[in-house]
Amino acid sequence: MLDAALKTQLQGYLDHVKLPFEIIASLDNSASSDEMRELLDEIASMNDKITLRTDGVDARTPSFLLRRTGTEQSLRFAAIPMGHEFTSLVLALVWFVCAGLSITGGYHRLFSHKTYRAAWPLRLFYLLFGAAGVQNSVINWSSDHRRHHAVTDEDDDPYNSRKGFWWSHVGWILSEEYDDYDPAAVSDFGKFPELRWLDKYHLVPAVVYAVAIFLIGGWDAFLWGFVLATVVLYHGTFFINSLAHVWGTRRFATPDESRNNFLLALVTLGEGWHNNHHYYMSSVRQGIRWWEVDITFYVLKALSWLGIARDLRPFRVPGASGPHSA
Repeated sequence: MLDAALKTQLQGYLDHVKLPFEIIASLDNSASSDEMRELLDEIASMNDKITLRTDGVDARTPSFLLRRTGTEQSLRFAAIPMGHEFTSLVLALVWFVCAGLSITGGYHRLFSHKTYRAAWPLRLFYLLFGAAGVQNSVINWSSDHRRHHAVTDEDDDPYNSRKGFWWSHVGWILSEEYDDYDPAAVSDFGKFPELRWLDKYHLVPAVVYAVAIFLIGGWDAFLWGFVLATVVLYHGTFFINSLAHVWGTRRFATPDESRNNFLLALVTLGEGWHNNHHYYMSSVRQGIRWWEVDITFYVLKALSWLGIARDLRPFRVPGASGPHSA
């Protein structure tokens, strides 16, 4: 007969691990200890098919392995991060933050809107990681974005949300209509040779990074740390052009369809406060209330204490007694 303590421990494990019904059905009181050990070995071998639940959140393996410890009559299981998958996941998160901040803090708030000034090492970081994020050169990106703000949600807006969700999300990128940009919109960039060089060779940082990460970590690192992270970053940027113009709240009565969206702000490092931004695009911060999470602004504020970023421009409400200070 199956030891009662062992059965209790195993049942506790089953409460946290989803197993095929045929295995659950085999756990009857007539099972011997040998049969139970054989069953446990079978469970452990199913690593790729098991979903572990921790604090109410499902985490799909193979980033985790099952470990059995203790005596034959006292078994416990633990989920432990192991191997290349865990490393690749961490790499993907680091890459997403570096490339993401280069788009939000660099391409957008620094180069497109000049909401603060940055030391050259930070500018170089933005240029390389932004281009490696495969969102074109900063000259091309900023030209399109400045045009967007000049004629938001009108016919000449590259990502006009009134042309439909698909168009504003990715259709305008797939179209050949906006392959070229207006040099006059970014004439202030002409004096920077590094910007002009990256405009011609903007794929070089992406190729160098992709090759390097593959040589260092293999396919796992390449697929997680470059492909997946870049695709997620893509859609974060695209959702600001699309979803942030149809879903959310409007604090300010701007002439466009911009919205504030808390969830988008979380996944885009603060860019989700889009109605705030369209109301006063010259501000370095987009979340203007204490609860409006703006990770990009927090990073820039910290960098200002180190002298790497400076002259951060605050959010101002025209006609109000004073600005929302940055």
